[in-house]
Amino acid sequence: MPKNVKHINLFTLTFALVLFTLSTNAQEVRVIDNKGTIQIVRNNTVTTSATAPATPVENDVWITDTNLVSIWDGSNWKSIHRIFYPPSLALPMPSVINGTDNVGMTYNLHSDYSNQFSLPAATSAKSTSAPDLPIYAANQLWYYVTYFDPSIFQDISISDTGVMTYTVKALPTDDNTIINVVFVVK
Repeated sequence: MPKNVKHINLFTLTFALVLFTLSTNAQEVRVIDNKGTIQIVRNNTVTTSATAPATPVENDVWITDTNLVSIWDGSNWKSIHRIFYPPSLALPMPSVINGTDNVGMTYNLHSDYSNQFSLPAATSAKSTSAPDLPIYAANQLWYYVTYFDPSIFQDISISDTGVMTYTVKALPTDDNTIINVVFVVK
């Protein structure tokens, strides 16, 4: 019997050491930086204020009063960007391609996003207490067109306030003409 007690004590001690070793990294968090790289953050300080902390150490987190998140890399604050797709777009199309009506057309991406996110058509039954969808100011976003149908569109540009200008070079033959837009929170 004493031999079994020794084995049990040895097992208990080994098990306790393993648990202690595993718990030493309890403050470790994985985050994705603005390049899509997974970064490991350890023993950090999280600060929520309108101004950046005066003496940050590497991997400290700063959350501004507008909920923008940055991580100190040892020399600079690096933003953690949130990427999302805007609502479906129904872009205006000219009735004819005549070199005038189809050139320099505009569409306010930010206005459409703001209108649709502020008044959603429906919410899930289980989310009756869900908060409102976030609506960022036009200058808080970067706007990107990641793809467009080159047989339909050309000369696409987007202003800093989310107004897209485009030229329609051919009328679409159906409702499946594609243009992909992405918003990134600054």
